[in-house]
Parts: sequence; C-alpha cells; structure tokens
Amino acid sequence: MTSLTKILHDKILLEIRNVNAGQGQRYKPLIVDKHSEELLYSVCDKLEVLDASVSYVVNINDVKAAPESEAIYLLMPTNQNVDRVISHFSGGRRMFAKVHLFFTEGLPESLFKRLTNSPACDFLARLSELNINFLVKESQVFVANLHSAFFSMYCPPPSQRDVVAAREFLTEDLKFTSRVIANACITLNEFPFIRYYSPSHHAPLGVLAPQFSDPSSSTTSNEPYAPRQPPSRYQPSPGPSSSSTALGSYAENTSKWAAKLSSRAGSLARSYGSDSGSGQESGDHVSKVLAMMVLETLEEYQKANPDWPRADTGDGRARPRGTLLITDRAMDTITPFVHEFTYQAMAYDLLELKDDQYKYTFVNEKGADEETSIPINEKDDIWVETRHLHMREAIDKLQADFKAFAEKNVQATAGTASLDKLKDMLAQLPQFKEQRIAFSKHLSLAEECMALFGKRKLPDVAHIEQCCATGVTPEGKTPKTLVEEMVPLLDSRDVPPLDKARIIALYIQYREGVPEEDRRRLYQHAKLNIPERDAIDNLSLLGTRVTRGPNDKDVRRKLKARLNSENDFDLSRYKPLLKTVIEDSVSGKLDQSVFPYLRDSPNSPEAPSSLAPAPTGPTARPGQRVMPLGGSQPTSLRSAKPNWHKAARPGGGGGGGGGYGAASRERLLVFVAGGMTYSEIRTAYETTAALNRDVYIGSTHITRAGGQLSASGGIARGGFIDDLKMLQSGGPDSSVIPGGLRGRQVNQGGFQEFYDMKYFEKEKALAPAPTPAPGARGPGGSAPGSTGAAGGTGMRPPVGMQPPPHLTQSDSYSSMNSGESGGAGKKWKRFFK
Repeated sequence: MTSLTKILHDKILLEIRNVNAGQGQRYKPLIVDKHSEELLYSVCDKLEVLDASVSYVVNINDVKAAPESEAIYLLMPTNQNVDRVISHFSGGRRMFAKVHLFFTEGLPESLFKRLTNSPACDFLARLSELNINFLVKESQVFVANLHSAFFSMYCPPPSQRDVVAAREFLTEDLKFTSRVIANACITLNEFPFIRYYSPSHHAPLGVLAPQFSDPSSSTTSNEPYAPRQPPSRYQPSPGPSSSSTALGSYAENTSKWAAKLSSRAGSLARSYGSDSGSGQESGDHVSKVLAMMVLETLEEYQKANPDWPRADTGDGRARPRGTLLITDRAMDTITPFVHEFTYQAMAYDLLELKDDQYKYTFVNEKGADEETSIPINEKDDIWVETRHLHMREAIDKLQADFKAFAEKNVQATAGTASLDKLKDMLAQLPQFKEQRIAFSKHLSLAEECMALFGKRKLPDVAHIEQCCATGVTPEGKTPKTLVEEMVPLLDSRDVPPLDKARIIALYIQYREGVPEEDRRRLYQHAKLNIPERDAIDNLSLLGTRVTRGPNDKDVRRKLKARLNSENDFDLSRYKPLLKTVIEDSVSGKLDQSVFPYLRDSPNSPEAPSSLAPAPTGPTARPGQRVMPLGGSQPTSLRSAKPNWHKAARPGGGGGGGGGYGAASRERLLVFVAGGMTYSEIRTAYETTAALNRDVYIGSTHITRAGGQLSASGGIARGGFIDDLKMLQSGGPDSSVIPGGLRGRQVNQGGFQEFYDMKYFEKEKALAPAPTPAPGARGPGGSAPGSTGAAGGTGMRPPVGMQPPPHLTQSDSYSSMNSGESGGAGKKWKRFFK
C-alpha cells in the first residue's frame, strides 16, 4: 500500500526539486518556521532536503539577507508569517532576489490579498499551497496534534452563561481538526464517502448536551472565560473573510459562504462557515459535527479544483472510492484502560518514551556502561518487524535474529543465552556498531518492559482486565468471582494506583455501573486519592454509566466488540471495538443507524463508485494553487512508477505524492476524535493485511492510560486517566492546556486568530534596512521609508493609518476588492496545480 510517509516525503521534495530544476540559481536556501520545520522533518531527513539542491535550511527568525540569491519559503499560513514575508521586502529591505513561497495549506483570502498588495509581491516567483498540514506518525498513522480537543469535546460548561464560549472553543478545535482530515484526503487524492458515529444509548456530550441546547440567552462572562490578548507585535488580520475561510475556500464573508451552501449542506453547515456563532445545533453528536465540517471543506476544495480527485492511480485501473469513518473516544472507553502486551503498545504504556526517544544504558566495545538516547521510529527495521508482535513473540524473534546475526558475522553461537547475556555478547562486536546498538536497544527495551510486568503484578491485573473487557473468562464462561479476585490486588502495595484505577474503571463498565456504596468501597480498598476517583467518576462525561440504581436496566448498545479469536494468549483476548467497526464496514455489515452516511453512499444513484476519469491534456496537479510570476510556468509532479511489494514497507508503497501512482486497492480512512490508542493503531495494520484494504488511521492525538509512573506511584501526566481526572474542571492542571479551558481565552478574531495563536512563535527583530540615497526608489518601486506595513515590521497598518504612498486607497491592505499588486500593477489570478 501507499505509505503516508512516502507520499508526503515525495510531495515535498519534488516541489523543492521542481523549483530548483528551473532556470536561474540551482542551490537555494529553504526558509521555514518552527512548525513547518516539524512537518518537514517528520517525513524527510536533513540530508535528503539538502540533496534536493537546498543550500541550507534556516528558521525565518534567523534568515540573513542575500539580495542576489533566490530562496524557497515553506511556512504555515498565519498572519505572523505573511507579515514576516512582507517585512523582508519592505522598508528598504530586500532579503532575496526572488522568493518561491509555499504554504502548508490554504491561505485565507484576506492574507492572500494583503500579501499580493504588498511590496513583497514584486519578489514572488511562485505562491503555492501544498495541503500537507497533518503530522505523519507512521506509514498509516497521522495526527492533528490537538490534545486540547479532548477537553473541548467532553468538558461541560461550568454554567449556562459559559455555553457560548464553550461552543466557540469546540468549534475552533473541530474546524482545525476538519482541515487536518481534509488535508490528508487531498494528499491521498481521495474524496471518500463519509460515515460518522451516531450512538443511540446516550445523548450528545459536553457542550452539545441537551441541557446546553439554547445558549441564545446566555452571555460570555469575563470569568472564567476572558477575551484573548494577542502577543506583542501580533495583530489578527482584519475582515470577516479570514475567520470564515476553510481549506481551499474563497468566500469573502460568512453570509456569502452561507448562501453558497444553502441548497446543499443545510443550516448546520452554514453555521460552521461562520465565526459569529457557536457552530453546532442541539441534538448532534460531535462526530456528526466534525463529519459535516470535513464534507464542507472537501466540497469547497472540489469547487475550486474541478479535476480533483483524479482517477490516475498509476496502474491503469480506476481505484474504487474510499470511505472515511469518523468516530470519537466515547465510542470505546474500554480500550484505553486495558493493558496491551504487544511490543509497541506495551512499551508506550509502561515506559516514558518522550518524543519517541528511548533512553537506556548499554555496554560499549570497551566494556563500560554508556548511556544514550535513540529514536523509536520506522527507520528502525527491527522495530517495524516486531512492534505489533506479542511481547513473548517479539523477544523470541529478537533472540533468534541476534543469534543468526552473530553466527553469520563472528562465527559464534548464542546458545540459550538470557537477555543480559545477549547484551554482553553484543559488546564483542565492535565492527558492527550500528547493528549492535540496534539489538541492544530492543533487548534493553524488552527487558525493562518485562521487569515492570512482574513488579506491577500485571499477569494478575491483566487477567481481571480481560475478564471485565470481554465479559468472559479464558474458558469462555461468565466471570463470577471478579470481586474476590480484585480486592487482594486493590489492597496490595505492589500494584500502583494507576493500575488499580484501571481495574476499577473496567469493572464498573463491565457491570454497566455499580451502586454508589460499592464504588466507595472499591475506592477505599484501592486507597485512591480524590483526583484518581474523579478520573473514574468522570467517565460519565463520555457517556458511560458509572452509578447504577436499583431500577436501572442494562444499556442496549448496538456496537459490541468481539473476542479476539486469532490470539493464543489469555491476556490478549480483548480486541478494540474499532477493529469490529472496520471489519463490519468492509463486509457491509456496519449498522447504518450507528454509522450513517453523510449525503452520498455507495448505493446512492448519484454517487460515483470510483474516481472520475482524469482530464486529458496538460493539467495542473490537484491539491495546489499556483500563481506563476514573471513569466515562470507552473510545474507539475511527475507520477512515480508504482512499486509493488508483497508486504508494504513504511517507506515504500506506490509512488509519488498526492496518491499519484498509488495501487488501485480501495481505501478506508478512520479518524478517532479525542485520542486513539496504540492498540487501535495496530488494528489499522492488521485489517490492511487481512481485508485487502488500505487502512489509514488518524486522531487528534495518541493517548495511553498513563505511561511511566510518578515517583510516588501515582498517575502520570498527559495520559488518558490524567485527562479524565481533570475533565469536569476543564483541565486546569493539564500538561496540554496550561490553565485548562478556563484559562483558554475567548478570541475575538474568528478561527484565523485561533490558528495564528496555535502557530505563533516568538520573533527576533530584523536588522535595520540600509538607508537609500535621497530620492532613490526602494524595492518594488516604493518610496524611501515606505514599508507596506506599519513601522517597517511587516505588520498591517493600525486602524486609521494611511496606506503607503505607492498604493492607492483601493490597493491598500484593508481593501477586499483589489486584485493588483502594490506598485507593480500586475493582475493576479488564482491558478490551481
């Protein structure tokens, strides 16, 4: 299958090579901001970037003027970055002779007009949108990197007066998430059928709950939500269009946006196009709200790019139209609590692998202990081959592979060596340092996991968990002695509070709630503190019944997880509910009342079953808007020859960016809003191999129950239980939202201000521009001292300030009607490539 990593890798590097393949200077510097640099290096090595005829990569804060050279800019589409680009060519400055400017996703209309009506316009050789703003974690995994969405989705407003502010927070997070999903679809050249999770056993959650359905009479208070104050030197862009712009959408104001959608997406979609309201209707679950936003975004993109998606899959066959399943964490609150014993999930559950780095001590070739930190990623073949194996199978494979390696290279035999003995043997292979370090890393990682497995009594803990999660014992019978087996573990000092909380949470869900007195006794046995108890109680905010009364009946759920019949390990009998959903979706058995289609379905007469035929003749590549300047012509990515593999490799797959050259196999995209687990990630790989589908999975973030325990054995920060314990209060002590939702201020500038704040970075002052001779003209024909931005900083002029002398009033930054560049008089049009 086509790897997301390879798609983005090829797309970015080919864009850079296409620039450098043109006439003029071959080697050009690449200017990035902090966030675009993270996207770049998530899929490309530094040496690969330099090999694409890049002279050096530098942050936009540290760029040095090279007036005779050309440069490539790769930036997030923010007010700050547009202002910084303008400032590079204003006030007598000229950083470069020409600029090839790439934005990671769609540039809002107001920023587009501000940029093209500025002195920087005369220096732009190219202006393009790449639609790559999603963070690829693995070959089939991407995230929005928006952990805060968990709180905005499920935290109830503290009072009725705060409903409007809470809905605004949710709208901002969902709009951002919808753009990430849309970027992934555009990059994959996929306009999928969309299905969303619509549970019937509980009402909408969080601010979408029925009790908050009429916020019209409420007002946003200064406490706890207060207006946001932008950072110094930062001002949001003016005009309503910046707040109403979605990916690839060019509506000039929210009323026009609503009118365009009036006959197609209904009033619900119109509310999403506006930043003036909450953006949701009562009665809608969060998955439906998100699905509608994604559909709206993709439709607007398709209107602007009629030839998208293209049918060219590289093998001469039309690829069937894929499906996007949108669900949220509330669909399955069991999986995050269950201990997973496959290699990757166990390692991330038990150890603190911060930033995917593993710190460990190994014996070097001199026989001394050496401490190092090594990344855990798909560049490590050993990791890729073992990460989804059960830990016992992974250890067996590591030992067998090492023995084969040792016999092949040093004519030695490892015999029946233990893990410690194997690590010592590795030190005797100095000529194979790279392989030695790789094996040592994984043996140390496996050893540390197994040490915690015994120390924390995980065999006994996991037995209880599996019985609660599956509802049956290893013998297939209903468990009847769970409490008797639980209490000794809850009383034990060897079992940390984190694991005790997991046991109780799973038991409560197995019983579909327990009486208040029974829950209190379980807490007392476990000696849980107040925050740890809150974590379990707050499961009710995710639609899970925690307290059960004498007259309460069993909850009738239409979705139920099935047993893992393919697993031979008693402690791994449970499989995530998401795997059942994927299997039923592929087989056509997924209940449409639980996962309804949004508008089109495969059985709809108007719905295309495959991608539309590719247009003939020279066309622009879909997914990109390109404005050639100065006679330069748009360049297009050439379809790469597909590579066929019996088993897909993380860096392999079929060909170039945007899905061009991809295999013709049908795709299934799954998105879990509110956090996905590593066991669910594994599900994507397993179903890809078993169901003949290319399955990609994404989420707002990756979650785990806790991670490495604190010094006191308490709940680690940033995990699922840590999020739950602060959910009712809005996460005031959360590591992902400083100050929590109550510290998150209400922004006054619409979605673009939210976006700007998310990607804001501290700036350095630019060096003063050289003073021109009296009467001389500056770059772009501007008069001396004219900046195109207030004070020569690249900022838009404050309210009431006159535009620069070389711009007429109709050409000023605040004008929404001009299409001409300041001073140059060039007509700018939008081209799509």
